[in-house]
Amino acid sequence: MEEINVNFKQEKINELREAQIKQDYQKSFEIALDLVDFCEKNLVSTDDYADLVEAYSIANRQLKAYKPLTNSNRFCIKMLEILKSLDNDIEWQIRKYEEILLDLSIIGRLQDSYDVLLKLLSLYKKQNNRTSIEKTYARLLALFNNTLEDIVNYIEKAENFDVTQILKNQTNYKKHLRRDPIELSSKYNEVYPDIEKTIHKEIGEPGQMGYVYGFWSKLKEELNEKHNLDWVSPAILNNAKFD
Repeated sequence: MEEINVNFKQEKINELREAQIKQDYQKSFEIALDLVDFCEKNLVSTDDYADLVEAYSIANRQLKAYKPLTNSNRFCIKMLEILKSLDNDIEWQIRKYEEILLDLSIIGRLQDSYDVLLKLLSLYKKQNNRTSIEKTYARLLALFNNTLEDIVNYIEKAENFDVTQILKNQTNYKKHLRRDPIELSSKYNEVYPDIEKTIHKEIGEPGQMGYVYGFWSKLKEELNEKHNLDWVSPAILNNAKFD
């Protein structure tokens, strides 16, 4: 069965190359869809899921060539969902996440873009690639700066409010406690409620002096060991003491 799967996939790749040489973009896209359909129906091993990611990637590229103005987010979102569950070669993961990020920036999915940038940071840190880490932090800041500019522009152009006054007033709502940006990620917010309940059962409910330090220590341990999230506590990120 495995040999049949490999042969079918290779056959479709060969057909795709022939269609691309002929610049038959419609045929290329149809072949890519056949490959996607086959991969979706034959998911057994981790390699099969990785192949499905590649199939979505191929279909995404062929759709752009066939219908450049078509929104292709259906493929990049599917790629992202599968990638979250894979722990393949780091270089391969980076290529796929970088590819997805390009599409996410076009279709404007802020949360997904943020999650992908955080994932890329963790991958580049594993490589100790400081240049890529710095560039990814720059993109992370740009993501929010661009969003802020979009909001300010909307207020000014669509609502006709005094933007200058609104920007002055925002200082009244700024938070003073600095937190790890990972707390804005989908994964953190998905796992945090259950972890919080577990810690409360283990060390009791809040209320005692110095409780937060024990809580944060347990939280860091749980996030790191069970969910591969390298979280930094407010104790480190703030120049303050906590009760």
